[in-house]
Amino acid sequence: MRKVLPLSVLLASAAIIAAAPIHDRDGILLEEGGVPIVRHVGKTVFLDTFQEENNLWLPHTNYEHKLKIERRATPAAMTITNPQSKESDTAWEITTKPFGNLGSSTALGIIIEASGTVDMHTNRPHKELYFTAIQWLGADGKTIALVPFGFLSKSRKPVQTYLEFPRPEGATKVSIRLGADSPNVRPNEILAISRVEAQLLDAKSKRLPQASFVSGVHRLRPGDMLSWEADCPPGTDVAFQLSTATEVEGTPTAWTPFRGPDGSDKTFFRTKPFSLNFPPAAKWLRYKAFLNATGAESPKLRSVTVGAVTDANYENPKPQAPRLFQRTPARSLDPKVPVSFQITDDTAVNWRTLTVALDGKDITAEVKRNGDTVTYIPATPFEPLPGSPNPDDLSQPFPDAPIINLHSCTVHVEDIEGNPLDVTFYFSIGESPKNNLVTVRDDGFTLVDGKPFFPIGLYAVWKREFNNSNFDNCFAELQKNGFNLVHTYNSRRCPDFTEFMDKAHQYGMKLYIASNFGANRMDPKAVLQTVLRERNHPALLAWYLAD
Repeated sequence: MRKVLPLSVLLASAAIIAAAPIHDRDGILLEEGGVPIVRHVGKTVFLDTFQEENNLWLPHTNYEHKLKIERRATPAAMTITNPQSKESDTAWEITTKPFGNLGSSTALGIIIEASGTVDMHTNRPHKELYFTAIQWLGADGKTIALVPFGFLSKSRKPVQTYLEFPRPEGATKVSIRLGADSPNVRPNEILAISRVEAQLLDAKSKRLPQASFVSGVHRLRPGDMLSWEADCPPGTDVAFQLSTATEVEGTPTAWTPFRGPDGSDKTFFRTKPFSLNFPPAAKWLRYKAFLNATGAESPKLRSVTVGAVTDANYENPKPQAPRLFQRTPARSLDPKVPVSFQITDDTAVNWRTLTVALDGKDITAEVKRNGDTVTYIPATPFEPLPGSPNPDDLSQPFPDAPIINLHSCTVHVEDIEGNPLDVTFYFSIGESPKNNLVTVRDDGFTLVDGKPFFPIGLYAVWKREFNNSNFDNCFAELQKNGFNLVHTYNSRRCPDFTEFMDKAHQYGMKLYIASNFGANRMDPKAVLQTVLRERNHPALLAWYLAD
């Protein structure tokens, strides 16, 4: 993510500070603050490249058996996939058997190599379950320390993460736990773990002789210079090679190999700063940083400046994906309303990757782009999709079907770093409600038709034995005791639910209710189906979306 400094600061520093993406790590360890250094080399005490079955792992954990966890032969990996047809809550964990023989080691270095579409860099457990962590054990087998971590995985090709963990006092064994309650593994997604390695480290452990990484993409401008800040103990240094690209429709294309000052891959830029003198056709640049170590010492690369942009804090694995701003009104009276959206990005959008679908039909060839705004002009008016009921007739049964004139637009696009945006937005045709309008005042106070409403509510209201299973008794008692808002956990639409809503209005109550599909529904379209049906009911105050 790139952050533009205020003008006064910009004039003083002459640079834009960026949380820098880092690619193709080879032997890199990130210290606190995202500072790249050269990793240690230790004694390997655990290694699985998943080439064949072995006895190194405990039985895996798979919440409700929704996922498929198995070894894949080609290319070799432990894969986690979701064969379900619909998205749902998933959780999983694979754990190594505890391994010992820690000797006089003071730390553990681990290498995780993974690829796929699931982002494990920011994984989360559920209480004590579904962890990605190092679990240190004492002689009695009890846990001494549980140290969570994340690893890179969202990549088309395998990427490695190297981490080091100090050994706590009293630890005699250790396990590597890989798992997550979040993110969910969605249908058609995959996580492939192709290497898990653990190395013992001590005070005598040396570092690799060289480590390297590739930067994110920088735009080249006339007169740009490249410089860097690094701590280099005696015998260590930092060097660079550069790659440039021409441009087609604002997107880098035809990258050159990484080269040194003589144009070959045998030389390096070692003196700072140096001018970025390239032919005019070169519009984009990437640098490859080489960190050369000796013995136990490593250089620390604190920042790299290209022109007016400074890369620092390499902890961020990737810049933010492109962002979409919906320009089409969510509700419109115009049956031929243009479908329009704007795409922005911290680097640049690769427009050649853009695909657009309207109600599931590919319309990419029919959209027009003006700068960062994309527009589709419908040839015919938007009509209710097949099977759509009348959204204003609350007496109808609630089928699992699209709602009248509710439409979806699905967009895929990537930035020049390859970070994808996959998003669906919705819009509908028809009049918006004119009464019972709920808004929020600047100070956060709820307004109904412009008048303040202070909710005093009760939850889990329904026909029960203590109200003789009668909504009149239920709401009369609530009204008598000063309540004005009611919630229910019931969500299935049926004659009782229609009566529940109508009686709430009769007794001056407002409702806080879930959609026909219940709370915690992950599908926006399913919720919108109910919203469009019930938006005009005078008792409705708010939607109960999640718990």
